Amino acid sequence: MRAPAAAILAALLLPAAASAQQFSEKDVVTADANRGYVLFRLPPRSFNIIFMRYLEPRELDRFDEARRAAFAVEKPKADAKRAAALADQAAGRDTKVPDELTLETFDFRYELISNTFVAKARTPFAVGTNDKTYLYGLQPGTYAIVGISYTGGGEHMNSCTCMGSVKFEVKPGAVVDLGFIMTGMLGQPSEYPELADYTGRKIAKLSQPPPGAIGLRPYEPSMSRPATLPALPVEAADLRAQGKIPNFFYSLITRMAPVKGVLDYKLDKVIDVKSGEEAP
Repeated sequence: MRAPAAAILAALLLPAAASAQQFSEKDVVTADANRGYVLFRLPPRSFNIIFMRYLEPRELDRFDEARRAAFAVEKPKADAKRAAALADQAAGRDTKVPDELTLETFDFRYELISNTFVAKARTPFAVGTNDKTYLYGLQPGTYAIVGISYTGGGEHMNSCTCMGSVKFEVKPGAVVDLGFIMTGMLGQPSEYPELADYTGRKIAKLSQPPPGAIGLRPYEPSMSRPATLPALPVEAADLRAQGKIPNFFYSLITRMAPVKGVLDYKLDKVIDVKSGEEAP
């Protein structure tokens, strides 16, 4: 039986490029009908944004096969170590006995599929008066915003939006426009209304450094678009709420600020506003 898809998706998140091509200001973009394109805007100063692509069934099958093969190798070793620890304990030695290794508890890292990519804030496609625009060529599929990177401008995920975010479809031969993404730090004031209450709220025992904060303003016609986009249809993203995912990143945990008409919360429940139901 295949392991739950949500668990596999989370387990496969790696800080590597998911066949993503980031275009810079000097690039001339040639339309590719087999690729999808994502357009969004960031403030002049922003953290990096980390995206995840949902894996396709064939990729999940490859992962499951590799995971089971690796488990078959490690299981006898783990059983031998546990048996030795039990023998030591029976002999009166103060020995910690590890739990029995099962397929569900097996910590497996699979490097043949990388389904995350880092949108680097320092490499815009176009620079405007109040924002910077970013353009990526991607493998078509379902994507979600899953984290923020802010350590020295590097690619390490510092905060995972494990407790709620948004997802969207990237279609072949089209440009999807996400709108304007804002970032900040939890517990600190923000100039953006979407983040003002979210980041300025007083929180007891806030970690140091504090988790990042992130918000999204869906595309509006007043937002500018570069004139040098590929000659393909440009569509506003059909945003949906992304439910909780396990923190396989071992990073600080946060969640995206509520997005009008898309994402909301009831205590710790992630609500898909369009359906009125808890997001999967």
